[in-house]
Amino acid sequence: MSKQIRFGGVSTPMGITFQGEKYGVNWSREGSSVYKLGVSRSNSFVRLLRKIPFVRGLFMLSLIIFEMFYSIYWKKKSNLLILIVALVGVNFLINLVPFGTETEVVISAGFNIFAIVLVLVIFLVFGYFIYKSRGNHSIEHKVIGAYDRTGDVKIDDVINEPCEHPRCGGNLVAWFFLVDFIVFLVLPPFNEWLKFLLIIAIGYELGLMACWKGWFGKLMFVPGWLIQKLTTTNNVNVDDLKSARKAFLKLLDYERGGKL
Repeated sequence: MSKQIRFGGVSTPMGITFQGEKYGVNWSREGSSVYKLGVSRSNSFVRLLRKIPFVRGLFMLSLIIFEMFYSIYWKKKSNLLILIVALVGVNFLINLVPFGTETEVVISAGFNIFAIVLVLVIFLVFGYFIYKSRGNHSIEHKVIGAYDRTGDVKIDDVINEPCEHPRCGGNLVAWFFLVDFIVFLVLPPFNEWLKFLLIIAIGYELGLMACWKGWFGKLMFVPGWLIQKLTTTNNVNVDDLKSARKAFLKLLDYERGGKL
């Protein structure tokens, strides 16, 4: 039997990116294409960092962000430029907002209204993005979940697989929020960057526990399961599911020795 490979994925309204240890595949209704990852998961240094508790959470978050940008760049360079300009623009607008001093009451009040509107618009856009991605997100989970459970992606297994998956980023986000809340209650205020690193490091470790077998793993999966069940997954289009499965099989073939 072939060695079990750890697959991950990213879903958008336009399609799904499946990623293995050396390759990724971009799938959409128009077709699919395999590409080589910017950083191979089979690299010995990468393998080492993925095994070190608390360090691996920070490393994997950085790696996920890098591969997201790399995937966009690989598909179309201009898309990456548009994304970077948009992120820089949003950051510039947010940094324009003074969170007022006693001498800036009028200006601050005006800018704070602007800040509230800006955050609301970003929230609505992000919410719409998540809403439109639910079908593809469910397909991603079904395909990867069937492979994780059986070592294969037979169509019946994929169709019957749950839409929720314990290694989903939503599970990690749930634990990041919970850890953030606990840190807020227990610890005095301290450097925001250190706080961010602490939340990511601890939250990632707790999120991994959702993959444990037995009742404890199921218990740790509850926050992420609720997020996925209520907001980020939905019923899937069977034709899209079959098409994405074929793209995943293509990726699986490359991971098992195929060449670009």
